[in-house]
Amino acid sequence: MFINLHKAFAQAATFLLLGIAASVQGQAVLSTLDSFTFTNGPVYGAFGVGNRSGAMVQATDGNFYGTTPTGGVVTNVPGYFGTIFKMKPTGEFTSLYLFGTSYYGPEGNDNGHWPQGNLIQGTDGLLYGTTQYGGPLNGGTVFRISTNGDFATFYLFGNNAGNDAHLGWTNYDGNAPIAGLVQGSDGNFYGTTTVYGMYGNGTIFQISSGGVLTTLHAFTALDTANSYTNADGANPMGELIEGADGSLYGTTTQGGTNDYGAGTVFKITTDGQFTTLHSFGANDGYPDSGLVQDDAGNLYGTTTGGSGTLFKITTNGAFSTLHAFNGSDGVSPNAALTKGADGNLYGTANSGGPDGSFGTVFQVTTNGTFTLWHAFNGTDGSNPSAALVQSSNGSLYGTTSRGASGSGTIFQLVPQPAIQSIWPTNGSFLISWSGMPNQHCQLQYNNSLSATTWSNLGPSVTVTNGNLSALDSPVMAPQRFYRVKVLP
Repeated sequence: MFINLHKAFAQAATFLLLGIAASVQGQAVLSTLDSFTFTNGPVYGAFGVGNRSGAMVQATDGNFYGTTPTGGVVTNVPGYFGTIFKMKPTGEFTSLYLFGTSYYGPEGNDNGHWPQGNLIQGTDGLLYGTTQYGGPLNGGTVFRISTNGDFATFYLFGNNAGNDAHLGWTNYDGNAPIAGLVQGSDGNFYGTTTVYGMYGNGTIFQISSGGVLTTLHAFTALDTANSYTNADGANPMGELIEGADGSLYGTTTQGGTNDYGAGTVFKITTDGQFTTLHSFGANDGYPDSGLVQDDAGNLYGTTTGGSGTLFKITTNGAFSTLHAFNGSDGVSPNAALTKGADGNLYGTANSGGPDGSFGTVFQVTTNGTFTLWHAFNGTDGSNPSAALVQSSNGSLYGTTSRGASGSGTIFQLVPQPAIQSIWPTNGSFLISWSGMPNQHCQLQYNNSLSATTWSNLGPSVTVTNGNLSALDSPVMAPQRFYRVKVLP
């Protein structure tokens, strides 16, 4: 932002530091870092299957790790198998692992395919995730991989034979773990399967790092053959989170006690005590993703009913809608929200927006104040379906399902600092400005906007609580302009 101190008038401006396919809108600057190329190297991978994709994770080495549900070099089956990738914060891309390298035909493959859940980094430094399909019985897998690419599958779903002819399936441990895992404070991992289990509607499970799986809850059967309702929900697709109270919280995309069976919010303890907190209606329901918790203990999530909503719910079940999408600000927020370092929530809508049906990125406060941050236009990506991740430097990173190459992109969104005020103080000027916590910034000045050289005002700083200030004592300057530049 530039400030003319004599007119004390703020002129909006933003500055891009990474010169990669830049576009500017709202209060952030978006850069496309990588475009996926399906089965062609070096950026193997593709999105575009299912309702959601997995979020990346920034590991302790500073790099980002993620999955694509399809793509890779294996071309002997339709759809392909998916990938695991590594990316530096500046966009340098490495394909870390290609699923489907051992393929056994229609019955599945030994290392899984279609990873659609979030990757996480365990306390042991390894990355953990799931695949929706694969394994000898094609029921999905749980895997771990090192940051160097050493891969191991340590659980295969569908291999506990219940042999129940009445229900028509044979695995009581569940099938199709679309969601990724969360590691609890007890060291175990927790997740969900979307279908099968004892009653056919999915499960909640605990799994140790050694591969010992315990089913904590099996979602019950629907009330009637033609009904989508039940007491506890059905078909979970979103990741669980561990709340501040040590319980696990999550959503189901169907089921519940309301008409249409539009999904639920639930709570479960690590020993399996289950509580339904809320049942959605048709116009505000069908959550595809998990929840996020703020510092006060409230939970937030997204639904895709109608054009989509953002909601808030307490751990006791008090529910409110924060925002209802109207099309111009987005449609179908498939992904979970991300809590930023500034306390606000950030997310994506899969389609809609002022530029058509390409999707949006937005900010919402915990009180429901909504701000559109970016509208995709197709050339910079389209149809984001994964949650955002905030990096250690305050920037937001995410993926789109499609883009210029047609197979999706990885993008960076840099929140822009804002000069809030300038006040005369004993012959000097006090410049107050704000930025995203953890951003590295430099306040600069210039006496003419036509000049190309800007001078630093004081040393660079790292934003801590979001608000900063500096004094300037200009000498014989008829005017002066200020800006805050985000440094790498």
